[in-house]
Amino acid sequence: MEESNQYRQVFKVMDANGDGKLSALELSEVLVCLGYDKSKATKEAQVIVAQIDYNGDGFIDLDEFMDAVHSDSKEDYLMDAFLIFDTDKNGLISARELRRVLNNLGSDNCSLQDCRRMIQGVDKDGDGFVNFEEFRSMMSHNN
Repeated sequence: MEESNQYRQVFKVMDANGDGKLSALELSEVLVCLGYDKSKATKEAQVIVAQIDYNGDGFIDLDEFMDAVHSDSKEDYLMDAFLIFDTDKNGLISARELRRVLNNLGSDNCSLQDCRRMIQGVDKDGDGFVNFEEFRSMMSHNN
């Protein structure tokens, strides 16, 4: 799947009511699912919407979302995404961490073995984990 289609799929998953735009509430629910404290998630979601909402309607539409993931600060977004998966904050994504995030997003049919296979696909140094450089390479399609 090409990169822009992957981002569209992520947007679609986050857009809980399917109206084609992300509200701060929808974004905060995603953050809570990913392990954020509810009060922190609400504030963080409001900040994110304010930063990305270029047309000022109070929502993030698909175009704004796509601009954000392709922006000059893509490195910051990549690190934020990486930290969502790296729940123990040790600089590595394990199969268990990957499975937890996928389960929180509704992919209950993803086994630990499936997650190990996914990690193996991007694990360049063979340590059984995904570090930030491997994550960046995967997200940038420079494998």
